[in-house]
Amino acid sequence: MPSEPPNLPQPPAGPARSYPPHPVPPGYPPGHPATQPGLTGDTQERPPEIGAPPKRTSPLTIGINIVAALFVIVVALPQLLAPQSTSSKGSGPPSYFVFVLVAVVAIQLVGGTLTWFARTYTISARELVIDEGILGRRRKVVPFARVQQVDINQRLVQQVVNVATLRIDTAGEAGGSSIKLGLLDVKLARGMRSYILSRRAELQGTLRAPRPVSQTASTPAIATPAIATPVAAEVPLLHLSPGRLALAGATHHTVVLSIPVLLIAGLWGGAFVSITDNKLSVAAVFGVSMVLVLSLGLFLIMMGLLQYTLGQFGFTLAEQGDDLHLRYGLLEVRNLTIPRRRVQHITIVDNPVRRALGVVAIYLHSAAPLGGIEGHGAGSTRFEIPILARRDLDQFLHALMGGDWHVPPLTPRNASAKRRAITRRTMFLALAITPPAIMLRPASLALYAVALLGIPWGALAHRRAGFAETPEIVVLSHGALRHHVDLLPYSRVQSCTAEQNPLQRAAKLLTLHVNVAGPSTDPHLYDMPAGAAAAYLADLPRQSVNRG
Repeated sequence: MPSEPPNLPQPPAGPARSYPPHPVPPGYPPGHPATQPGLTGDTQERPPEIGAPPKRTSPLTIGINIVAALFVIVVALPQLLAPQSTSSKGSGPPSYFVFVLVAVVAIQLVGGTLTWFARTYTISARELVIDEGILGRRRKVVPFARVQQVDINQRLVQQVVNVATLRIDTAGEAGGSSIKLGLLDVKLARGMRSYILSRRAELQGTLRAPRPVSQTASTPAIATPAIATPVAAEVPLLHLSPGRLALAGATHHTVVLSIPVLLIAGLWGGAFVSITDNKLSVAAVFGVSMVLVLSLGLFLIMMGLLQYTLGQFGFTLAEQGDDLHLRYGLLEVRNLTIPRRRVQHITIVDNPVRRALGVVAIYLHSAAPLGGIEGHGAGSTRFEIPILARRDLDQFLHALMGGDWHVPPLTPRNASAKRRAITRRTMFLALAITPPAIMLRPASLALYAVALLGIPWGALAHRRAGFAETPEIVVLSHGALRHHVDLLPYSRVQSCTAEQNPLQRAAKLLTLHVNVAGPSTDPHLYDMPAGAAAAYLADLPRQSVNRG
């Protein structure tokens, strides 16, 4: 991260928290073009033509299909030209599978060409119309006022030939419907995206429509390039360098949590080996286990580095009006749109390693249709911001969502919840250690000492758990090895659920679930004091109705 703090908008005046001004967006050096409003590296656009006759997508669509078909045929060609063997019974001409494969490829190539020729699109001032079908024709009409997201994806081959796929998500049943239009010239795809988003804002009433130009009967309507209604400039919020992405991959929770899991798995494997071969000493078993754990752990770290450096390469987050724009990827470039009004809640995640380094990850849970970074259940998408300095968290949340978004001081759970947190984790470790401890006698007592780690583990989990409220959001926090802080706007709460098992009933504790649209796993807090949980259970739905 740069030494200078980020340039982030300030919250409104009043009782809300105040933040000092900052000159440069995080991740950008001073003087970088992205520090200028409206510039994020993707400024080359070609506006679409409004009222033009139906158009087809790029002819390179056929070219890419032909190259793929030729590749398959070239791979199969050596089998076709291989000399026939007659020395054994049952041998004969080359495998019919190869001929069938070539025939299938040819049919797909012809079908793809006809499908491309039969598919056209037309753009008007209010909608996108797509006509498709070879034998049976079908027309799709996409009103711009119903558009939720407009995304652009580019795979590696598409980047080479400067084409892209445009994805349009609209509101509808079962979380929405999605339309893909590709392949398009990348400049045209960017221009269509800008035009559709600006027309959506205008038609939804967030922008004032321009005065229409009057036409006379003698003035024929002609196709003209679209001039998008001016919208708020695209302002960069965050840019992550390859080094920061590598750090995010190396400290990801899947890597950190895999180390103790691999250690226990190594002990189990070594214990089974020791009972099958009495010549192996306990020291040898532990040595093999440690080598296995270190090797697999190093492999996971390298995979994390590779995944984040390539998959999230060039990560840039910007805002434009009510939309958040994400751009990332090297082998596949993605340009995603996240309407703020579709964000259901935000989760801040860290682990012991990231906590020591002072960094966190942020997940935006949206009710938009699948098509983002990582989906969780039908009709929901989870977008990840891989890494952010904890010192910039409050300012970043304010810039991301507006208002007075921040993590307030938490109300801790009571002593009963602490005892349960320590007991659960100690018992879990004891059960995990029991099989190898039995098989590795006389080392069983030393192994059972590992279960005592459940005491500081549970104490840490209790200390980091809690709940709080601000005028805009409710906050639930839990976890130690993977610590979650869920921030939920009152207006997004759909319902609340409280659960209580017999042990919780004896301790006067409850588990609170806050249900929001989209995510399959709702934010929750275990072992919440019964009185506080009951108050949340009664108050949150009412707050949601009043603020919705």
